[in-house]
Amino acid sequence: MTVTDANLILGRLVPDYFPKIFGPNEDQPLDVKATQGRFEELVDEINLCVSPDKHMTIDEAAFG
Repeated sequence: MTVTDANLILGRLVPDYFPKIFGPNEDQPLDVKATQGRFEELVDEINLCVSPDKHMTIDEAAFG
């Protein structure tokens, strides 16, 4: 994941205004659903390694 992904999760980027430079042909927009899914996977993995009473949120992971 990238800083762009984190900024997308945090609402700092508006996908409609971001250049369509992704994908094999470099003509795809930011994929909000894919980014959300990857952050959910990351947070699940992080939360397996921390104490049961402390769970990181997606926003906390993006801020980190």
